[in-house]
Amino acid sequence: MFVMPTVTGKIVSRFVVDPEFEKQYLRVLIRPYEQLNFVQRFLKPEQYGVLPMEGNKVGTHLMSHAETDKGYVVYPRIIQRSEDSPLELLSPDEARTYALKNKQFIPVDSEAIAQFLAENYKKVAGKY
Repeated sequence: MFVMPTVTGKIVSRFVVDPEFEKQYLRVLIRPYEQLNFVQRFLKPEQYGVLPMEGNKVGTHLMSHAETDKGYVVYPRIIQRSEDSPLELLSPDEARTYALKNKQFIPVDSEAIAQFLAENYKKVAGKY
């Protein structure tokens, strides 16, 4: 079971959610943005590469979230500048700037939802 965050003011409460509901909720958040490069990369991971990382690990997104003057946004720190360019790891500040400038983000209504999406997006990877 999953514990779903909800926000009332600054107080975050949690309640248990069925795993299938969780996936459906993620799909609802993602669907309007499925044309974005980073969303395509997690919906169809077999079509994109990975970025070698420290400690024999690989990365594909390293999702982050931030509050902006327009609300909360979720975006990747690993980007692909064009369809034929390699994956590239950006610093947190560079990634936020790149995401906002290039419209490579998903806007959400609260910090709790932003954190939820950033932490759980891979649950629908390749299963959309």
